[in-house]
Amino acid sequence: MGEHADDLINGDVDYITGEWLGNGQGFPRTATLPRKSEDLSWKRVTGYMNTMGIKAHLHPQTLKDYGCTYSGRHPLRNACFEVLKDFEKFKKWLLTFKSE
Repeated sequence: MGEHADDLINGDVDYITGEWLGNGQGFPRTATLPRKSEDLSWKRVTGYMNTMGIKAHLHPQTLKDYGCTYSGRHPLRNACFEVLKDFEKFKKWLLTFKSE
């Protein structure tokens, strides 16, 4: 391959604009598009629901039953951030919800 192609693959150069980004990390990257949410703390909620035996396809309904707003571009993530405001309260609610 050519030198420019190697720079694109390695991530030295923005794959959309062709601008130099600095030494790459071994994968193509761009500065123009945001990466997935850097704040992955919302996965703490889904992980806890998994450990409580709630299957992933039931997570949205569980969060709706808890009273979370389930809307926006990333509704599950938004609802999880809402839960994280008082995670201990959610844990207690989930224990009672599971026992019903």
